[in-house]
Amino acid sequence: DWVKDQLVELGQARARGLGWPDAYAYTKALGERALAETRGDVPVSIVRPSIIESALAEPKPGWIRGFRMAEPVIISYGRGLLAEFPGIPEGVIDVIPVDLVVSAVIAVAAKGPEPDRVAVYQSASGSRNPLRYRQLVDLVRAWYTEHPLYDSHGQPIVVPEWSFPGRGRVQRQLQRASKVLGMAEKTVTQLPIRGKQAEVSARLEERKGDIERALGYVELYGAYAETEANFRVDRLLELAATVDDAGFTLDPAVIDWPDFVTNIHMPSIVKNARVRTTPGKRTGPSRSER
Repeated sequence: DWVKDQLVELGQARARGLGWPDAYAYTKALGERALAETRGDVPVSIVRPSIIESALAEPKPGWIRGFRMAEPVIISYGRGLLAEFPGIPEGVIDVIPVDLVVSAVIAVAAKGPEPDRVAVYQSASGSRNPLRYRQLVDLVRAWYTEHPLYDSHGQPIVVPEWSFPGRGRVQRQLQRASKVLGMAEKTVTQLPIRGKQAEVSARLEERKGDIERALGYVELYGAYAETEANFRVDRLLELAATVDDAGFTLDPAVIDWPDFVTNIHMPSIVKNARVRTTPGKRTGPSRSER
């Protein structure tokens, strides 16, 4: 596990040193470059989506497979685990519903590749229909205020109001909290683990895990909330003009962000996360008791 963690850190540092936010984006770029350089006579088209989120309409509103980038952060916020998250309030969070990406892939495949070059079609919303970070946070906070999650005692969790701090500040706060809890956990484990000590130890372990998870989200996703990149979709819009009659939705301008976040995306991810959405105390043992 230690070797794996070291390799991950080295890979992240290598990617950041070359100007990429993380190893994922860096290796995607490497894959595109390798494909372009080694394709020979094979014609190639590339569809490059931004952050893929739940469906706008097909196969049904809110459909998504697996937890995507924003979901863990949004759920952790609703559970009260993320008191703050870095980001530029007026920055653009470039997300795109999955069905618009699928439509783009189908339309690009139907058009066929260009014989003399690798054509890149970006399926993104930022340049055409931007969703601002502050707007997203306000919409999510308003949704949780009206539909709170509940803690293990059946009490509604009041979500905090974010002040949009820098990534370094949030990381330092979480690192200090993790260190303090680690020292407390070490002290408790020196005592006989039974009765109250066992319960305190379990709670410390759970809280430390929550903080380390939050720190991981900040380190992994913080760069995407602070990016000022602008992904143009001119080629996609040119293609969209030729397939409108086919029933494909390619243009991100069709997205009504308040409606999408409030009525489609939030209900979907909360349902898929299987978190507590109703009041009342649990009848079974708590996690610390188990």
